Amino acid sequence: MKQCLAECLGTLIHTMLSCGATAQFVLSCGAHKDFLTVTFAGGFAVALGILVTSKVSGAHLNPAVTFALCLLACEPWLKFPFFFLAQTLGAFLGSGIMFGLYYDKLWHYGNKQLTVFGANSTAGIFATYPHEHLSAVNGIFEQ
Repeated sequence: MKQCLAECLGTLIHTMLSCGATAQFVLSCGAHKDFLTVTFAGGFAVALGILVTSKVSGAHLNPAVTFALCLLACEPWLKFPFFFLAQTLGAFLGSGIMFGLYYDKLWHYGNKQLTVFGANSTAGIFATYPHEHLSAVNGIFEQ
């Protein structure tokens, strides 16, 4: 239970800081558009997540990492479903906190719409999406 809470908190911190940096980059309308800021913030987010959770749970911070460690027999498979749920919850909570903090700015920036594509799309702050021109075959090879 303690390890699951640590994974949830670590993933929350990582997601919250990463989404916050991306939101600042996208929503600043030119005032703070330095991609290096997002890059450093992402690195800091991972480092802080690791710092908070490494001694308790090993700082997986991502279900893919947990899956890989279970596949390589570095972690027992029994941990996987619990870590998966804790990390997913942490990611949703972190994104939700940033959505709440930037709620008014998101609606203003998107002209009262939250869209995935277009000039004022805001969905890319919280997740990655393929570009409109990308075919399914190319998308498979790209990912």
